[in-house]
Amino acid sequence: DEVVDYTTVAFEEVVHDVDVVYDTVGGEVTGRSWSTLKPGGIMVVIAGIPDADAAAAHGVRVANVAQPDVTTPVLNELVALVASGELVPQVGATYPLEEAAQAQAASETGHGRGRIVLHVTR
Repeated sequence: DEVVDYTTVAFEEVVHDVDVVYDTVGGEVTGRSWSTLKPGGIMVVIAGIPDADAAAAHGVRVANVAQPDVTTPVLNELVALVASGELVPQVGATYPLEEAAQAQAASETGHGRGRIVLHVTR
């Protein structure tokens, strides 16, 4: 449980042996993320197509969030990890849906810690 300031430290130099990388950036970040996973871990990429050969070389699994038949099992696995407490999402800020524009503006600064969550009520 450590915060990594990506503006001053290369995350791949200090993060190791994680179970899941949820890559929302893609490109160079995906390439730098392979070494952070422990053997058997999984990289979930939503911003591109992950390299299956690179995954095999690192002894990890890979998933591309693209289609429901592919996405559903991966998301179910992530839900199970969160429910069990093995994966703890870091929430930086929560906004009601009516403040989605403010949430987007905060997201665009690129300097927040944790995820930005929109709270949707039924």
